[in-house]
Amino acid sequence: MGKYKVGRNDPCPCGSGKKYKNCCYLNKTQAWKTAGSHESPAFTIKPKETPEPITDFHVSSNGGKTWGSRPGTLAAQTQGKKPVDIDETISKVVESVSPDIDKLNISDNAKREFKERTSDIDHKLYAVKYHLNNYEQAESDEIKEFSKNDKPPAGVQMMIEEPRLIYEVEAFLFQTKSCLDMLSKVIEPVFDFGDCSFDKMGDQLIKQLRNKCSPLLTTYAEKIIKLIENAQEAWIVELIEMRNIITHRSKLQGFNCFMQDPYMGGDIATIHYPTMPNKRRALEYCQDVYEKLLSFCEEFLKLTLGAARKRNIDMR
Repeated sequence: MGKYKVGRNDPCPCGSGKKYKNCCYLNKTQAWKTAGSHESPAFTIKPKETPEPITDFHVSSNGGKTWGSRPGTLAAQTQGKKPVDIDETISKVVESVSPDIDKLNISDNAKREFKERTSDIDHKLYAVKYHLNNYEQAESDEIKEFSKNDKPPAGVQMMIEEPRLIYEVEAFLFQTKSCLDMLSKVIEPVFDFGDCSFDKMGDQLIKQLRNKCSPLLTTYAEKIIKLIENAQEAWIVELIEMRNIITHRSKLQGFNCFMQDPYMGGDIATIHYPTMPNKRRALEYCQDVYEKLLSFCEEFLKLTLGAARKRNIDMR
């Protein structure tokens, strides 16, 4: 007889009396949280240039009578973007509030948490831009290929799916919605809310701001609600609905890759740009959403900072 497999809703084998999913299953599925330190996989190369060691260790092999030096490393790790990858427009969004967080009369732990949540927005904006750039490059490559080697269809309209276009649009839509979800997390400690997200096109966040906000912060809550409602009408509802249509429910229904019209003779062939379900050119649409997202995030963060100043709380 094969080994019995414990179901998620079965009693936990450890005898705790809890369901497996609420007990030892968590340790199994979140092993990364308890994994010990280890050497990560690595490979070696021969550097083009060999820099001088940052620092030396002073060592002695005879009990301190004589000393020598040995190359070493600082007890630190540096992390950051290459200068070529830094986008000043994105940096401006975060820098519009980050310096002022240090001026808040709150605990160091609270400042650190606020900064971390703001940093998450920086990360997400770079992710959105990454997929926008990838899509733009994929579209450009396809146009060049058409110009060099195209043989237009005769008698029929033809569209061939291009994976790079499809998956970059999907990723762009997902990352934009994810950015909105992360943005909602910034206000949780400021307004003393529980878990916040951009569910129901942002209506869930609006509901929390209307029903759970302290009187002290009502003015800022109303401003954030107005910001969300204006953005819903301008682009958010359309974006989330297209994300659902394109990626969740209909296997890319409504998104068209390059569409070639039937060749009718002569020396010109007509090819239509990739379009979104709203029939806008996909590249134009994504660029427009990206600009609106930048502006929305910047204003949202400024209003949240204003609420933090007003409340002047110790954020948990």
